[in-house]
Order: sequence, then C-alpha cells, then structure tokens
Amino acid sequence: MLVNNASASNLLLWPKPQVKDLKFIHKNLKSLGINKLTSIGCGTGLLEWLLTAVTGIQVISIEVDKIYWSTKSRRYNFCELTFPDNEHFNECVTFPKYALLFCYFNNGKAFLEYLANYKGNVLIIIGPNVIGKYTNPMPYDSNIPSNWKLYNQRVMYGNDVIAIYLKVK
Repeated sequence: MLVNNASASNLLLWPKPQVKDLKFIHKNLKSLGINKLTSIGCGTGLLEWLLTAVTGIQVISIEVDKIYWSTKSRRYNFCELTFPDNEHFNECVTFPKYALLFCYFNNGKAFLEYLANYKGNVLIIIGPNVIGKYTNPMPYDSNIPSNWKLYNQRVMYGNDVIAIYLKVK
C-alpha cells in the first residue's frame, strides 16, 4: 500500500485497489462472458498486472509514447506494453471479445476516438469521485456517448470509482 503522503509523481498506481475491487471487475466481466481486456494508457501496467495476478484476466496494455516508456529514466513497467508501431495495435484496441479499460485517462478526444473504433460492448472507467482530482473522462462523465449505459459501479479506497458500462443498441 502506498503511503498517504506520497507525491503524485512517486505513485506507481493512481487508484489503490484492494483484492475485492479486482474481484469486482472479474465478477462483472465473467457475468458478461468476458475474461480479457485492453487497457488504454496503462502507464506502468501495475493495475493490469494486479488484475491478471489476482483474477487471471488476460490484459493487453496499451501505451502511445514508446520513447518515454522505453528509456532508462522511465518508471517501472510491470507488464509488456503494446505501442502503435506494433503490427497488431489496431486489432488490440478494437477486439470485440475484450472489455476496454481506461484508468485515470486524461484525453477526452482520444477516448471518444477509441470508443468509436471499439467493436465490443463493455467499457470500464476507473477514476476519481472526489473534488480536486480530474480525469477525462470521469467515471460518470456526461460526455460518454448515450449508447453506453452504466451497468455497475463500485467506490474504492480513496474514493476512486470503478464504473462499468455496456453499449446498448
């Protein structure tokens, strides 16, 4: 567990999931017939590694800035990262049998582009539910397209939220 006084630049993981939070994601995905997900903007990949270690969910971890994540000065990487120059990149972000995960994502325009190209129907957004923290999208963002409906939600330690959406036709 990270100490409460840790500066944001020293955090390995923004949300602080407990095992029950990871199992909440797994239980919901399992009930929807999904056991894989693609995480967009995964950062260090620690959340993705934890999800796999605790639940067995297969995760593809996507990052865009290959130069940053490939240099010696980068933060830790806990999983293999997939970058846009990977020949299977476009498939990875559109797989219909995978849930799409955004955790503390911060690019609303890119988020909407990923959703427009995504062929599946399960979206997970993890982010803050408190004043003073901001992501784009927020877990309950009004900019989430209207064909996505909230399926389930969970408040985590630190008042972060796991919001699971389903695409309706």
